[in-house]
Amino acid sequence: MDFFTYLGGLNTPWRTKYRALNDFVVFLLGMLDYDAGSRIIHTQTELSLCALDSKVDVTADVAILKRTEGISEYVLLVMEEVYIHRHPEGAEGRLMADAVAAFCQNNLTRKQAGFPCLDSQTILGIVMTYTQPTFYKILVNQAFVHQLLEEDKFPAEPIYVRGEVESTCQVLSRHREVDGGIGG
Repeated sequence: MDFFTYLGGLNTPWRTKYRALNDFVVFLLGMLDYDAGSRIIHTQTELSLCALDSKVDVTADVAILKRTEGISEYVLLVMEEVYIHRHPEGAEGRLMADAVAAFCQNNLTRKQAGFPCLDSQTILGIVMTYTQPTFYKILVNQAFVHQLLEEDKFPAEPIYVRGEVESTCQVLSRHREVDGGIGG
C-alpha cells in the first residue's frame, strides 16, 4: 500500500477512524525508517504506573522501542486525539502520563538487566489530531516521579514539555538528523 491508500482509509466512520489513524501513523514512521536498525514499532502498548499501593495502566497508541546493550527502552510515544470535541486536552494529558510510565518502565527494565537507572530521560511524543501532528519533547526525571508516585504530592520539580506544530515531514526529518534520530 502507499501513502494515499492509508490517507484515504481515514475517511471512515469515527468508530473505525481510530484504527485507521494507528495504521497511518505506523506506515508514516516505517516509511521514514523509524523502525530501522534496533527499533521496533508497536501499537496499543500497555505501560503501568505503580503509585503507593495502586497500579494504573496506561496505553500508548503507537510506541517505538529501541534495543541497546541487550535491553529495550521506549523512545517515542504517539497519542491520538479521538474525542477532540469532548476533551481536546485529553490526548496531551495521556501523553504526559505515558511518558512518565515509559520512563518508569525503562528504569525497571534497566534495573532488572543490571544497568543503573536513569536520573532523567527525554521521551519524544506526538499527539495526532486527525492527520495534524503536534510534536513534544518531554523531560522526565527521578525527583518528579518520586514525588508524584511515591509521596503522593504535587511535584515541586516540574516536568519539562516542549510542543510544536509544524509540517510533518519537516519535523520528522529534523528529528532523524539531530542526534542520529530517535534514540541514536
